[in-house]
Amino acid sequence: MNRLVAAYVRYSSAAQRETSLDDQLRNIRALVEREGDELPDEFIFRDAAVSGATEAGRDGLRDLKEALFRRPAPVEALVVDDSSRLGRNMAETLTLQQDLDFYNIELVTVDGMRTSTPGSELGFKVKSILDDVFLQELRHKTLRGLEGQVRRGLSAGGRAFGYRSVPVHDALGKVDASGNPIIVGMRKVIHEPEAAVVRRAFQLRLEGRSVSDIVEVLVTEKAPAPNPGRRQGRKRGWSLSSLSYILKNPIYRGDVLYKREKFVKNRLTGKRLSRKRPVGDLLFEPRPDLAIVPRDIFDRVQAMGAERASKLKRGPGGRYKGSTPGRTYSPYLLSGLLKCGVCGAAMVVMGGKRNENTGRTYRGYHCPSRKRRGTSTCTNTLTVSQEKIESAVIRELQKRLFTPKHVDFYVSQFRKAFAEARQDRNLVSRAKELEVQLAANRTAIENLVGYLKTGGASEEVARELPKAEARQRELEAERAGLSGKGPWVAPPPTSAIRHGLMRFQATLYLDPKRAQELLKAIVGELKLTPVMPAATAEGQKEESRTPLYEVSGSAFLPNLLLTPVAVADGPSVVAGPGFEPGTFGL
Repeated sequence: MNRLVAAYVRYSSAAQRETSLDDQLRNIRALVEREGDELPDEFIFRDAAVSGATEAGRDGLRDLKEALFRRPAPVEALVVDDSSRLGRNMAETLTLQQDLDFYNIELVTVDGMRTSTPGSELGFKVKSILDDVFLQELRHKTLRGLEGQVRRGLSAGGRAFGYRSVPVHDALGKVDASGNPIIVGMRKVIHEPEAAVVRRAFQLRLEGRSVSDIVEVLVTEKAPAPNPGRRQGRKRGWSLSSLSYILKNPIYRGDVLYKREKFVKNRLTGKRLSRKRPVGDLLFEPRPDLAIVPRDIFDRVQAMGAERASKLKRGPGGRYKGSTPGRTYSPYLLSGLLKCGVCGAAMVVMGGKRNENTGRTYRGYHCPSRKRRGTSTCTNTLTVSQEKIESAVIRELQKRLFTPKHVDFYVSQFRKAFAEARQDRNLVSRAKELEVQLAANRTAIENLVGYLKTGGASEEVARELPKAEARQRELEAERAGLSGKGPWVAPPPTSAIRHGLMRFQATLYLDPKRAQELLKAIVGELKLTPVMPAATAEGQKEESRTPLYEVSGSAFLPNLLLTPVAVADGPSVVAGPGFEPGTFGL
C-alpha cells in the first residue's frame, strides 16, 4: 500500500515483562512490512505498566493524540497488536475510534480487524464490550480469590503494624519445577517487638492520655514505628494519623474485617479513591491468634473515642462544625508552598501569643515533623514569623519579577508565544497545494510501478521511480509540519499585558485565596533550610549566634504567559533581610 502509519503498544502491569512492548511491536512491524507500509520511529507510541481502565496517566496515548489528531493527519493508519491495547473502557475506546475516523486514520489490528472494512464498526463495538467485560471479570475473580484466602485464615495483602507475614506451603508437600515447596499463601503472625508498642499505646490511652501525647511518648522512647510503605519521601516514624488508625483497627482484638472499602479510579486523573462498601458486603473473620490487646481493653478505648466524638458539635450532613466538604482553604498565603529543607515536609502555621499592647496575634511557620514524628525524621526546630516571611516573599517577587527589564521580557515572550500558537492564514492555501501535488506525485509513482510490473525494462523509468518516492516523502513531511493550532487571532496590545501583570501584584495583597493558587503555579515551592550565620565578631561562639532560614526556589509564569517561561536571569529567591526567624512574642 505504501502508506505512512503509526503504532501504539501498551502493557498493563508492572508485574508483566517490559519485553511485552517489543513482542507487540514485532507483530506490528511484520504486518506493516507485509502490506508495504512505512512505520517511522517518531510515530511509535508506548505506555508501559499503565492500566487500560482509563486514559488518565497514559502519556504515550496523549502524545499519540497530539501528534496524529490534526488536519491533515500525518499518517493514514494506526496499527495495534490488539484492540484491548487501546484500552479496556468501552466508552473511551469507542470515542478514540470515532476520533481516528474523524481524522481519516484507519484503525488496524494485527489479528485482522480494520475500520475501513464494511461492517467493521459492529465488530469493534463487540470487541470493546468484551475487553471491558474482561476487566470487570478479572476484578471480580481477584476479589473472590482474596476472599477465599481470608476464609482459609490467610492474608489478603496489606501491612499492619505489629505483624509479619510468613509463607504457607502446600499441605500435600507439592514442590515446583526447581524442587522448592509450593507457597499457597501468606499468613499473618504477631511480631512481638512491635506488638509491645501497640499494647503500650492502648494502655496510655486508657490512662486518659491524648493521641498527640502518646505520639510524643513513643517518639521520646524511640519505640519502633510503622513503615510508611510506598509514600515517597516519608521516613519511618510516628504520627497522629498512624496512631489513630492503630487505636481503631479491630485486628488488634483478633477480628479480621475484609471488604470494608472498595477502590474506584477517577477517569480524569487516574487516581484511586476509596469508597465504603455496604455493611452487607463486610466479611468478618475471627482470628484470636492475632489478638494483641484484650477485647475488653480495645472496646473501652473505642468507647472513650465515641464519648469524645459525641461532645463535638456537628453541622448539616453530620460533619463536625468547622469542617468543609471537599478541598479546604487555608487563610495563610504560603500554605502548601513552604517546605522544610531538612525533611521535605510541608511547613504549617503555629498559633502564637497575643500582644496585649497592639492586640495582634503573632504566628509563625514551622516544621511539624519533629514534634509529630520525632528527631529521627527531622531536626529542624526553627520557627519563622508568618508576617515577615510572607512580606519578604512578596518583596522578592516584586523586586525580581516586575522590574522594567523583566516586564518587557514578559511582554515579548507573551507575544512570541501567542504568535507561535496561532495559525498563519497562508498555511491553508499551501496545505491545499500540497494535497494536489501529493495526489499527482502518487499517481506518477503508481504509473511507474505499473510499467515495471508489466516487464518494461527502461533505465529512465528505473531512475525516475526513486526520485518520485523521495519527492513524495518531502511533500508528506511538509504537510505534517503545516498543522495549524487554531484560528488566527490578533495578540492583545502591550498595555493589556502590562495591566495583567499589575493586577497580579494587587492580587498578592488583596485576594489571599487567588494569590495562593498563583504562587503555587509561579513559585512551585520554597525550601526553608536552617543555617548558622557567619560570626559577626572575631571569636564569637556558635551557640551565641541565632540560626537563620535560607530560602530557595525558582519562579515560572505559566499563569501569566501562554507557556511556562523561566525568567531570563533565573530569579532564584534566596535569603535576604527580613528572613530571620521571628523570636518575639513566642
